[in-house]
Amino acid sequence: MVSYLSDSAFAVPDTDPAFTSCWREMFYVGVIPALIMFTGMIFLPETPRWLISKGHEDKCREVLQKVEEPSLVEEVITKMKSDLEADKQNKVNWTLIFKKWLRVPLIIAIGIMFVQQFTGINTIIYYSPKIFLMSGFADAKAAVWASVSVGVVNVAFTILSLFMIDRLGRRKLYFIGLSGMVVALIAMGTCFALQATLGDSIKWVTISLVWIYIAFFAISLGPLGWLIISEVFPLSVRGIGSSIGALSNWLFNGVVAFTFFKIVKGLTLPGTAITLKGEDLGNPAGAFFLYALVGILGIIWGYFFIPETKNVTLEKIEEHWREGKLPRDLKQ
Repeated sequence: MVSYLSDSAFAVPDTDPAFTSCWREMFYVGVIPALIMFTGMIFLPETPRWLISKGHEDKCREVLQKVEEPSLVEEVITKMKSDLEADKQNKVNWTLIFKKWLRVPLIIAIGIMFVQQFTGINTIIYYSPKIFLMSGFADAKAAVWASVSVGVVNVAFTILSLFMIDRLGRRKLYFIGLSGMVVALIAMGTCFALQATLGDSIKWVTISLVWIYIAFFAISLGPLGWLIISEVFPLSVRGIGSSIGALSNWLFNGVVAFTFFKIVKGLTLPGTAITLKGEDLGNPAGAFFLYALVGILGIIWGYFFIPETKNVTLEKIEEHWREGKLPRDLKQ
């Protein structure tokens, strides 16, 4: 949201001589948080756990004295030593993640990230100014300001999701959110397909539908993707399992971001292309319909593969996979 606000501060109307170069300032602002983090890292000590694992107990104690109650320092050090010794004894090979009984949680981790990304979320996040321009906003500055609302809605409903995840449960929230996204995508595709009929009103309908789409994503697939991959794996392989899920997320993210405008052009029906300042932009209706189709398939896939992990212990989840039971049968 802050980056949207920052961009809007530097955006200028298309007629301004600085229009072709204002993007540079938008990039330069990124130096500020980078410098803050770099400066902070200079003063950041190694973690106590790493220090003690390397035999630097005195340095570990120094760090703990800065962040722990003095009376708890020795207790924490003793607990760390115990945990490190247990880790050595229980160390497993990373290839365990590919064992037959862990096949289902691996499919869940990759599958939920596929659905999260291929329903088009980052086409909206990355390209919302361009989408708003296609819908009829006057110029780039107006489109960038409209995009600020995307960030606001995303933040607001992500906060709301914190109160909903444990109340409604993972599985129910998955279906509610994905269903809302599918409806919004179909509606957006229909708006762009009928742009000639809707006229100027399409821009206000489009921005409203984008808000709905973002809201449903933010309460469901946004947080759920990362939450579920941290819950479905046993502790022994949680690190590698979650890493594979994260890798899948960014791989799918890259594919979606790279292909969006290619899909827009490829699925534009003759006579429906949107032209802006002499540039043929295509029509995003087909792309939105395609993402809606992925969402529908995601609902079907989710019925079979999304488990309800609310209030279920890690031990029970592991036992469930070892017994070869179905994900949808996992219960408290």
